[in-house]
Amino acid sequence: MSFNPAGNWWRRTSIRPSCRFDMSKLGKALAAVILLQCLVWSSTAVAQNAYITGSSINLIDPASSSVVATLSGVSGFAIARSPDGSRIYVTKGGANNIDVINTAIPSVISTITTPSWAQGIAISPDGTKLYATQYNTGGKVLVINTASNSIAATWILGGSTQGIVLSPDGALAYISNSTGNSLFVVNTATGIVQATVPTGTSPLNLAVSPDGTRVYVDNFTGNSVSVVDTATNGVVATVPVGTSPIGVDVTPDGSRVYVTNLLSDTVSVISRPTNGVVSTIAVGDGPYGVRVSGDGGTVYAANRNDGTVSVIKTGSNVVVGTISVGGAPLYVGPFTVPATSAVPVPSLNLYALIALGLWLGGLAVSQVGVHRKACS
Repeated sequence: MSFNPAGNWWRRTSIRPSCRFDMSKLGKALAAVILLQCLVWSSTAVAQNAYITGSSINLIDPASSSVVATLSGVSGFAIARSPDGSRIYVTKGGANNIDVINTAIPSVISTITTPSWAQGIAISPDGTKLYATQYNTGGKVLVINTASNSIAATWILGGSTQGIVLSPDGALAYISNSTGNSLFVVNTATGIVQATVPTGTSPLNLAVSPDGTRVYVDNFTGNSVSVVDTATNGVVATVPVGTSPIGVDVTPDGSRVYVTNLLSDTVSVISRPTNGVVSTIAVGDGPYGVRVSGDGGTVYAANRNDGTVSVIKTGSNVVVGTISVGGAPLYVGPFTVPATSAVPVPSLNLYALIALGLWLGGLAVSQVGVHRKACS
């Protein structure tokens, strides 16, 4: 191909007219393949399961709304998931140990012995530390090294430590003190209490907003939720809900908070902008734990007394299904990409740009070919 100063952009010296669309076809074909692969990666990335604890541990597939695995003879209470989704950590509630579950099998692969009953549980963003509250030993929190499954430190806070959540960066731990009607704010690097926030009566479980600016605390006998501003460590609202609120979770965008009311058989939906209840959803008997899916579209509420899980769509706040799990389901674990099907997902934005470039490049070659007068 050579440059023609006489006026034509270029002219071919050796390529026949019959080949003029080859580059266009190749570009379009490559673009189609990359876009298809992006769709495959995307669907793989959002395929998630959820673990339900109780008298047995059940694995639920949200796509089919069915139990796909049951760990018979393995009971559980509070639940945490490693950042890579390969491990699930489950406290026993009434036993002095924590089970470590391999999500690829799934099965218990290790048991961590604790001095007393471990209640609430949380894991650091990098997955190296596990934090477990000790309810009946003077308000202690265990710091566990996940590489060795050994206790690395013990925080002595006082009172009766129950639920625990971490700030998004893992620098702070928020721990409910059920007998002290308060919330401990602890520096995770030092184990030192930075603030003690008064809440309603009998605070149990809690959730932190994705941006880390709010902590929502269930007040079990106060029938309310305390909304704590993490910048000031002060309560900015107390929201009345149903009777005996016990489970709480926040949507990924932070706009809604879902609260299970154990003795009302309902789920309250709190709006973040107004700090008011915008919907009350009837569910099964004795709703305990609650969890919002990673995409924010679905909520699971575990109904302890009738052995079911209610499936709620966040768009309508309506129960769209009920899953029978048996036993006495308690907590719903974070939604987890199955370890057996998880694959590294490249940046879809990058591949979309490459595909677009190939497509436009193919069209450009095609148009040049159409306007070409002759080939020599």
